[in-house]
Amino acid sequence: MNTLLKRAAVGLLVAMACAFAAPAFAAVDCTTATAPNVSGTLANAQFEILQKLCAAQTGAELAPSGVAPVTASLSSAGNTSAFPALAGRPINVSITGNSAGLSARLVRSFDSGSTWLPLTVAGQPYGVWTGNVSEQAWVETEANVRFRVEVTAITSGTATIRISQ
Repeated sequence: MNTLLKRAAVGLLVAMACAFAAPAFAAVDCTTATAPNVSGTLANAQFEILQKLCAAQTGAELAPSGVAPVTASLSSAGNTSAFPALAGRPINVSITGNSAGLSARLVRSFDSGSTWLPLTVAGQPYGVWTGNVSEQAWVETEANVRFRVEVTAITSGTATIRISQ
């Protein structure tokens, strides 16, 4: 998938997440991220996600996530450890090194790592790489979702992988 299409897909995901979260609030001001009529645990969690999405839309810098990055160096097929993503924050993936014949993809789990599903956008594979990258790969809007990078092929060399927020 080309870069322009990827950016459009991520923009669409952020817009859909904002559209989903916004009805929970009577008034939201992205410049100050205030919501005067927020109540209850679910509303507070939705507001927290909305604050983060507003920050992403307005270009405001997010505070550090506090989640330690996951790193791995792979010279054969395998997986990174699971990364416990925070909802509403971009997930960064970097793959560096001297690997050849690399095939890697970002996958996620909704059940604490029992089942891993590949990312798709409009039914098409997303977050699939064949070489070195450093990009914001996804914004997850659901809480308690884990991510990892699966390397399904590498013919030589080493791929150093980092997942962070």
